[in-house]
Amino acid sequence: MTAIETDAPAVGGGAPVTLPLTGAEYLESLRDGREVWIYGERVADVTTHPAFRNSARSVARLYDALHDPAQQAMLTSPTDTGNGGFTHSFFRVPRCADDLRSARDAIVGWQRLCYGYMGRTPDYKAAFLGTLGANAPFVGLLGTVIGIVRAFHLLDQSGGKVSSGLMSEVGGALVATAIGIIVALPAVAFFNGFQRVIKTRLSRADALGRELLAQLHTAS
Repeated sequence: MTAIETDAPAVGGGAPVTLPLTGAEYLESLRDGREVWIYGERVADVTTHPAFRNSARSVARLYDALHDPAQQAMLTSPTDTGNGGFTHSFFRVPRCADDLRSARDAIVGWQRLCYGYMGRTPDYKAAFLGTLGANAPFVGLLGTVIGIVRAFHLLDQSGGKVSSGLMSEVGGALVATAIGIIVALPAVAFFNGFQRVIKTRLSRADALGRELLAQLHTAS
């Protein structure tokens, strides 16, 4: 989402306000000469090709919903840059329980628009970015640990004043710490990913249930 934003003039002048793309702007962004092949043939325009056009239009509909006054309250939140813009609520870093609920409701709102069948909507990128943001301290600590291990290793080889036995012990402890961090990073990433899968399936089940009720109501 943040990688494909567009600038609009701020009210009363000043710095531009960053806004999500509209559906039309999203479709136009796909006409950038990208190389897509299917059945041994290159696709000239993914927005008109029968294999891709409906998916592209479905994603465009999700972007249009962000600009729909009737749906903005559920789908969007102000950006945290203070420039007066807005974005999909899942793209804001949650600071409290209300922020988490807003992100959940925004995901459900988008999935209801596509009946849960668009599993790779733009909000999945937010889960990845959120994981990186939440784990930034782990990444930094991992680099520190690796650097200290290398330093102790060099000291051990150079025959410094500190005994090599002590260096080996300290180095082994740091290696163990690094292994723990290496395990923690993918574990948190998979946890966030599985959470999103569960949310998507629940919203899909809810959409199918609503569709079935509508069909039963029509039949009666």
